Amino acid sequence: GAGNYNVTVTNECGTSSDEIELTLLPSLTLDLGPDKAVCNSESLTLDAGSGGLSYLWNDGSTANTLLVNSPGTYYVSVTDQCGSLSDQIIIYNGSFSVNAGSDTSIYIGESITLTATGANSYLWDNGETSASITVSPTATTTYSVSASNIYDCSSSDQVIVTVLVNGPKTYVPDNNFEAYLETHDANGNEVSVGD
Repeated sequence: GAGNYNVTVTNECGTSSDEIELTLLPSLTLDLGPDKAVCNSESLTLDAGSGGLSYLWNDGSTANTLLVNSPGTYYVSVTDQCGSLSDQIIIYNGSFSVNAGSDTSIYIGESITLTATGANSYLWDNGETSASITVSPTATTTYSVSASNIYDCSSSDQVIVTVLVNGPKTYVPDNNFEAYLETHDANGNEVSVGD
């Protein structure tokens, strides 16, 4: 084990003594951790620990950490006085985009179904957890939806539902609808009746 040791050597020429200190170095360990994902241009720091004398990553860098922001396979070799170890990690692309749909409008009193796409599970700001929700706002409202994936990456989007107060109306003078239809086109514009 570790400690101070005395050595004495005797021969026909005499005796000589010396003391030696024996230090046990800690075992080199290396673990880059489980494979993970990088989300939406975020970056991750891979850490090979601090017990080595030298480090060599697959990109040629020699620090004990490596900043990564793109998917791929990364590996490192770590060397100390007693030998070397290596490890690798796979970084996946976890980016995705949830889409709440296009902004839309309805007339007051109507309802509309909003449908999100791009993920497997959703959370709307009203607490609903399905892809589609039906809403009947009484005023212009912004609805937000968020989602996350198996890599713990998240995405969100929103859709604006504009509420129009007055619906389309057709004016029929004197409640004579047949006469109105004979003298107006489908857009309500007056037309001349031919001879």
